[in-house]
Amino acid sequence: MNMKKKWKSILMAAGIAFFTALLPAGQVNAQETLKLPSDWALVDSQMAYYYDLIDDNDWGNFSENISKEALEKLCLNLYQSLKSQCDEDNIPEFTENISETDQINRRMVCVALYRALEASMPDVDFDAPVEHKALYKSQLSDAVYAMTYRGVLSSLDLKDLNLEDKASREMAYVLSARLYETAKKMTDEVSEGTFYKVTKGNKSMYILGTMHLLQAKSYPFQEDIYKAFDEAEKLVVELDLSDQEGLNYFTTRQFYQGEESLKNHLSESLYNELKEKIVSMNLDPEVYMKLKPWAMNLFLQTQLTESPATETIMGPDMYFVARNLGKKEVVELEGWEFQTDLFNDSDEKMQIDMLKDILETADEKSDESKEDMTKIQEAREDMLTAWENGEAYELEMMISSPKMEASRGEFEREFWDKRNINMAEKIEQYFEDESEDDYFVLFGAGHLYGSTGVIETLEAKGYKFKQIK
Repeated sequence: MNMKKKWKSILMAAGIAFFTALLPAGQVNAQETLKLPSDWALVDSQMAYYYDLIDDNDWGNFSENISKEALEKLCLNLYQSLKSQCDEDNIPEFTENISETDQINRRMVCVALYRALEASMPDVDFDAPVEHKALYKSQLSDAVYAMTYRGVLSSLDLKDLNLEDKASREMAYVLSARLYETAKKMTDEVSEGTFYKVTKGNKSMYILGTMHLLQAKSYPFQEDIYKAFDEAEKLVVELDLSDQEGLNYFTTRQFYQGEESLKNHLSESLYNELKEKIVSMNLDPEVYMKLKPWAMNLFLQTQLTESPATETIMGPDMYFVARNLGKKEVVELEGWEFQTDLFNDSDEKMQIDMLKDILETADEKSDESKEDMTKIQEAREDMLTAWENGEAYELEMMISSPKMEASRGEFEREFWDKRNINMAEKIEQYFEDESEDDYFVLFGAGHLYGSTGVIETLEAKGYKFKQIK
C-alpha cells in the first residue's frame, strides 16, 4: 500500500464524527462506574484535567470541600502550566493566608488561584478597570473583580456568587480551567480554526470546520467561536454525540452478534495476525475480535497513528455538545444512522483489504512500516497545526487537492462528494428557516474544501464566505 493510499484511509477515519466513540479498551469493557463532576462543572473540569491542572489521583470526590493541600496543588499546577520557565527553588506559596483548620470558601479559592495566575504571568494585566469595580457596592478583592470582569465568574450579583459558601473541588477545578483559558486568550495563544461567517442577502450564520479529535494544546479557541456558540439558538453537528439511541444504533452494528466474530470473515493468517496485535495493545481479544472489519479499521487507525506526543482529546463537536447541556436545540446534519450505515453497508472485501493494509503499516518489525507510521503521524500533526493556525489553503491541499479528488474511488466519492453535497443542501435549508434563529454549524473541515466542498458549492449559488481569524 503506497503512502497516498494510507493517508487517504486515515483521512476517512478523521473525517467521520462517530469515530470519536471508538476509544481505547476501557470504553468498551469498563469495569468501574465513571466518576464524573456535576453537569454544570463537567466540561470545565474535564478541560482542567486536559490542561494538567488536575492530577490523576485527584480526579473524584467532586462535591466535597476542597482542602488547603488540594487547593495549593491546584494553584501550583496552574502556575507551572502558564509559567514559561519555572525556578523550582523559588515557587511562591498561594494559600499562605489560609490555616490548616479553615473551611475553604469560594472567596479563598478565587484569591489563591488569582495569585497563581498573576505570579505565572507578571507582565500581563489581568486586573479589572475602575468602571467595572464601581458596579459593586461592596469592597471586593482584586481576584473577584478580575474574575467577574473576565467572565470567569459569571454573575454581577454578590448573592449569586455566594463567596462565603464552602468551595467544592469541582468549583475550584472549573475556576482553574477558566483562568487558564483567560490567560491563553489574553496572550493570543488560541486556535483560530477554519471558522467562517456565511451570508446571503440579509441573513448570515457561522460555520466551524472541525477536527473531530484535537490535542490539549489546541484549546482554547479564538473568542469569536465561543461568541457564535453563545449567541446561537440552534447547534448543528454531524451527529448528536449525546443521543443515546443513536449511540446504541452505532454500537449494535459495529459488533457481530451471537457467536459470529472476525474469525468467520478473515483468513486464518490474517485473523491470527490481528489477534496478536490486539493482545500486544493490552486489549481483550474476546471483545475486540467481535468488531466488524470497518469498525476495527477505524479503531486501529485512531490508535496506531497516535503517539504519546500527539495524544488526542475531544474535538469542537463533542466539546460544544457537552457544553450545551440541553440549552440549545441540537440539529443533526447526518445522524448516527447515516454515518453508521455508510460504513456498515460498504463492500466487505474492501473493508478486509483496508485491514490488511493497516496491519502492514503497523508492523513494528519492518523498518519501512516504522518509517511510514512516522510520516503518517507527522502528516496528522501538520494537519492539526494548519487547523489551529486557521491555514485554510494548506488544510485544503492536505485533504482535497485536485490530484486527491481525481484519484478517489467509488467509496471515497460516496464518503466525500455525496456527503459534501448533502451538507450544502442542509445549510441552504437553514438559511430558508423562517424562525430567524441563529445557527452555529460544525462539521469536519474536510467537507468545506474541494470542487464539491461546501464553500465552492454554495459560493456558486451566491453565498459569501468570510474566514474569521
